[in-house]
Parts: sequence; structure tokens; C-alpha cells
Amino acid sequence: MINENNGHSVQQMSRGGFITSADVAERAGVSRSAVSRTFTPGASVSPEVKRKVIAAADELGYRVNRLARGLISSRSNLVGLVCANLETPFSAGLLSRTTSALAQRGLHALVFEFNGSPPDVRAELQRILEFRVEAIVVMSGSPPPSIVDECMANGVKLVLVNRPVVGHGSYNIVSDDQGGAAMAADRLIRAGHKRLAVVASESGTPTQVRRTMGFVEEAERKGFTVDVTRNGATSYDAGRLGARALFSGSRDAAPDAVFCTTDLLAAGFMDTIRNEFGLRIPEDVSVIGYDDIPQASWGAYQLTTLKQCTQDLAQAIVKAIRNDEHSEDRTSTVGAVLVERATVRAKLGSL
Repeated sequence: MINENNGHSVQQMSRGGFITSADVAERAGVSRSAVSRTFTPGASVSPEVKRKVIAAADELGYRVNRLARGLISSRSNLVGLVCANLETPFSAGLLSRTTSALAQRGLHALVFEFNGSPPDVRAELQRILEFRVEAIVVMSGSPPPSIVDECMANGVKLVLVNRPVVGHGSYNIVSDDQGGAAMAADRLIRAGHKRLAVVASESGTPTQVRRTMGFVEEAERKGFTVDVTRNGATSYDAGRLGARALFSGSRDAAPDAVFCTTDLLAAGFMDTIRNEFGLRIPEDVSVIGYDDIPQASWGAYQLTTLKQCTQDLAQAIVKAIRNDEHSEDRTSTVGAVLVERATVRAKLGSL
């Protein structure tokens, strides 16, 4: 059905695109400024005019043009999120928590999935700036230092999550990966294990490097050597490859405790040593993962792991975006907690 008013139908009004404030003003019999005031919080408008405008807007299906309003006010309330590997549980969980946390503060996320090479990061960030975002949150890739100056010149905050620091103007959210990995080494050593190993990926990301380093340094500090194997991308299959690399040789030389730098690696590792090598967990091999993804608590795994709280990371991101630009406090560290389940032997006592 077509509603008629002043000789114009809704169909005619919308034929050229979205319903505009001019269409609403004509239908309500008021000025365009009255329509603008009606949809501006705190603006002065009489109850009768407001009633007419809202009725006309509902009838026409009008929606406020937030992008245009943002250009006028110089505040778009848009935040660009640069992500990668969204198929992995941790990345998907962090994205979900971050978009929810932004929405609670009246901010809206534009998600850009980036899986390109480092030289492409700059071009991607420059493209995001074209959307007049208030902030850019980089969860993947390593932006060049020059992009910090470009963001600052445009009044856009740059927030780096577990990325290398690229300039004095960026905000940095860092997980305490080294501290968490050190807890993993300490827990395995306290369980009486002597032959320690790390299963990591070849990605070379700051997270992978910090976790491997944190475990190895803590073990060496306590007099233990560590066998490190790196295989492929950070995935379930890489965990399987790590298991084969460590256990295909002599059983006497194989580790009796393994730290996997992500839970996804741990899942592949555990399935492989059970199914291909007939080993028991934790009787033959203790295993600790990292991230506490939902699958870690599944009955097939019951994985002891380091919990990296995505909610805490998301809140730190929002806090950085809302921080005073002149604040000297530009780095936030989010800690890890050891979640005990069933893949590590009981502690033998204090060392």
C-alpha cells in the first residue's frame, strides 16, 4: 500500500535513495531544522512538533544519517578494527567482546579483516582513515611508525593490541604473555617433570615470541633445558606436526611435559599423541595451553591453560579510545591466570 501526502508517495520519495529529512519535514509540515532538532538529544523542540516529526518519520521509514551528522560534528563514533584469523576461537572471541564493549559506549565498529603482508598494512590503515573513524585498533599486522603521525594529524587514536610499539603517539594494550608462560614452566617443574618442550608456530608474531621466550627463560633459570619445535601457522594442524616432531624418535628422548603456545595448538598436539603414539595425558605427558578458548574445557581435552581474558582486553581497548589525548599513561598490561583442569600431574611440593 502507498501512503499519500501532498501528492507524494513514499515510493516516489524513496525512488532516488534513502528517505531524507526533507521528506520527513514535508510530510510533517515543519521545517528541516525542526526535524534535525527532534533527533538531536537535548535540542529544543515543542511536544507537538516532535509528535508530528516522529509520526512522519515512522510512516516513511526514515533513519537518521549518522555519517552525515558525524561529518558536521567531527565525531563519527566509528572505530576501525583491523583483525586477522577470525576463524580461530580466540580472535573471534576478542572481536565479539570488543564490538560489544564499544557499543556500550555508543561507538560502532567497522571490521577490516587483514591477512596481507606487512607492506600492505599502511595502505589498509590509510583506507580506514577515509571513513573518518575516531580510532583505529590494530589487532593484526605491524604498522609503520609514520602511520602514527598520520593518525595524530587527523585526530585519530591508534590503539595497538599485542603489537610492537611503533611510536610515542600510539596506545598499547599488551598481554603479559611472558609472565603467563613463566607460570606454565613453573607449574610443570613443580609437578616433577624433567624433559620440557614448547610447541609453537612459525608465525613469528609478538605473542608467539613472548610466550616461547617466557617459558624457556623461566625453565633455564631453574636449571632446565627446553626443546622448542615450530611448525606452520598457528593452528590445530601445527599442533599435530609438533607432536610428530617431538615423539617420532626415541621415547626416552621425548619430553614428559609440553607447553603449547595456544590452546588450538594444544588440541592438535593432544589428539595426535593419544591417537598416533598411544600416550596418556597426564600420566605419560603433561600439557599446558594458552588462551582458555571454549574448547579447552570440553570433555575431550579438559586442558590446563593460561586464561587471557578477552573481556579485560576489550575494556582496555575502550579505555584507551576514551583516554585523554594528553595522558602519559599509554600502555596497559593484561595479566594471565592459570586455569587448572586435568592435563597436568599434581604438584610435588615447593622447590
